[in-house]
Amino acid sequence: MLTTIKNVKEIVRSLKVSFVLAFPGIIVAIILSVLAFMFHGFVFSCFWNVAIPAMFGFRTLTTFSAMILCLALGSIRTNYISTMSFLHTKIKNSLCTKFKEKEIWDVDFENTVNAFSLISSILLTVVSIIVYVILIMYSWNIILPGLLGMELYHINFVQTFAFAAVANYLFSKSSKLSTEIMNSVDIQVTEVDKQNDIDI
Repeated sequence: MLTTIKNVKEIVRSLKVSFVLAFPGIIVAIILSVLAFMFHGFVFSCFWNVAIPAMFGFRTLTTFSAMILCLALGSIRTNYISTMSFLHTKIKNSLCTKFKEKEIWDVDFENTVNAFSLISSILLTVVSIIVYVILIMYSWNIILPGLLGMELYHINFVQTFAFAAVANYLFSKSSKLSTEIMNSVDIQVTEVDKQNDIDI
């Protein structure tokens, strides 16, 4: 019983340490992502403003509006099931690799890491879906009417979610890419398992 309590405390402490170590990387990833989105928005707005208004009579597009539209369109093409599976595997491998030399490397620790990584990936996926639905709703209600110069029916969150689900079903990325991602993850998992066997 005391050994189990000690193992649980060690797992909690290890997870806290992993969050502290990962925090700078998360901040850097967020900053780089924002810069990348700004770049894509700038390029998209430049191409749009050069060609589309003259060809179709639509209005010009700001960098911010272009960035939101790019994110909204990208969210429609995202395969969230494959993304969640990919995140789950990456989080699990990262934690297992980071703490494989601990004495608590046993069945309980594996199950704890697996449950933690699964819950984390589900939460991240749900949050990303909510954010993307808000971006799509903003694009439809705010950006597109001004861009097209016409009134559009305002949609609420539930309608936007349903619309995004239909669009994602029709236009999401092909399963071939998802299969390639999962195959690469399986190869990484196999390599990690082999390394663990060697270390043990």
